[in-house]
Amino acid sequence: MDYTKKLSDDFLCSIFSYLINPTVVLPPVFGDSRLHLMAVSRRWRRIMLGSTHLWDTIFITPSSPVLAPRLVKIAEKWLRVHWNNDHILSLFLLQPRYINRPGSRERTQIFRIVEDGILPVERSTESFSCTLSTKDGVEAFFTIPPGIFCWLERLELSVPMVSDQELARAMKTTIKEELHRFTAFQKLPRLRSAVITIKNGIHPLAFKIPWRQLTKLDMINTTLRPNIFLEVISSSALSLKDGSFAIQFKKISRSNSSAPPKIFRIAKLRSLQKLRLRLIDPTLDTRIFSRVHLTALCRFRIDLVQDREEVGWVMSIYENLLSKSSNTLKSLTFWDAPLGGAHSEQDLDGLFSMLPKLEHLHLPIGVYIPQNSADKIAQGILLPSLRSLDASSPIGLDILDIVKRRNQLAYDRSGWVGSSKLDRGRIGISSYPPFFSHVLLFTSSDYRSKVEVAKRHLLSSSSSQGTKLDILYANFAV
Repeated sequence: MDYTKKLSDDFLCSIFSYLINPTVVLPPVFGDSRLHLMAVSRRWRRIMLGSTHLWDTIFITPSSPVLAPRLVKIAEKWLRVHWNNDHILSLFLLQPRYINRPGSRERTQIFRIVEDGILPVERSTESFSCTLSTKDGVEAFFTIPPGIFCWLERLELSVPMVSDQELARAMKTTIKEELHRFTAFQKLPRLRSAVITIKNGIHPLAFKIPWRQLTKLDMINTTLRPNIFLEVISSSALSLKDGSFAIQFKKISRSNSSAPPKIFRIAKLRSLQKLRLRLIDPTLDTRIFSRVHLTALCRFRIDLVQDREEVGWVMSIYENLLSKSSNTLKSLTFWDAPLGGAHSEQDLDGLFSMLPKLEHLHLPIGVYIPQNSADKIAQGILLPSLRSLDASSPIGLDILDIVKRRNQLAYDRSGWVGSSKLDRGRIGISSYPPFFSHVLLFTSSDYRSKVEVAKRHLLSSSSSQGTKLDILYANFAV
């Protein structure tokens, strides 16, 4: 007896959703629950094919050249004929599969992106991902006709390095030549997000995507020269809100060492709120830092990469980069360099003085806050809005002293002197500076006992009841 006859189609469909993998694999692999469920009865097959939410994520991974024609039929039957007009794919991933031919050590791509017909539902595709890693793949990519991705919202495009130098040069030449007439990505009215990874030196703007309408752009794995970086962000300056970039700096040669900063264009990013920069040897040439105007920046992270370990962090070079963000920046992260890098105590007053609205600060390991800056932070003169601090210190006690004095100042100005418990409902309206909500301290294990005593004393005080304090100990040279 079929007990499911009394169940409604909607209820039965909800049961199916718990039994199947949310990702559709085409061609279907053996054991796919969809095949088993559709084989039970005509009704079950009709329900499965008609329930578009069961086919939201499509993963194309052909395993045999013989399957190419079958794939087209499967895709058209499952995804086109039975697709609702108002449904949009959430993901359509194109990923080539490789095999080893008998008697050959080389891997050979056996399925080409467009020529073998993996785009039967391209007009309803929201996300397109493609890797140009083979000669056949590149040729197939450039057969994509214009105007078919009208619903595309997210684009992932990767051009990796190819180990074979001769093949790499041939592919680069082909890509450069074809990009001049490639227009498939020019008109994408819904495109807002792009992940672009280029490892072979092709200029990113050559791909002719609508940069001007992007709100999120991730190029953290594409190493750009400073002038190319300025060209890219200028192309998306009007709309970009979230960006990630990697910049490779080179030493200024004698021939242009006296060249004025105006050789670089000014990029005004009035909408950019979140930015991550991976800077490679930035001390070699800091001229572009004054040319980038970040007037709406709220969250900023800098990752340092350098070949010269003895240089370490030079915090003052970032003052020009942050000079236009003093009224908006709330979170600033200088991501940690390896412990083996240079440790130093630097003059941070200039940098801190331009950050009156900053609420979270992560200083890199090895950059220590000097005593004069520590006193000003404790008094609320520098970083008056700071609530969260991640810092390193050779002895650790100086950072705890900042927290103690700053919290006491906030406590005294709150009007509850003598209170043993903080009224969290009123903290938000107390006079600045605010209490520290979280502090992460990285310090030497040589001072563990003294730091632990100071920590217990700090957290026992009335002014620091609301502060979360985390301390990490390590063996490193003072």
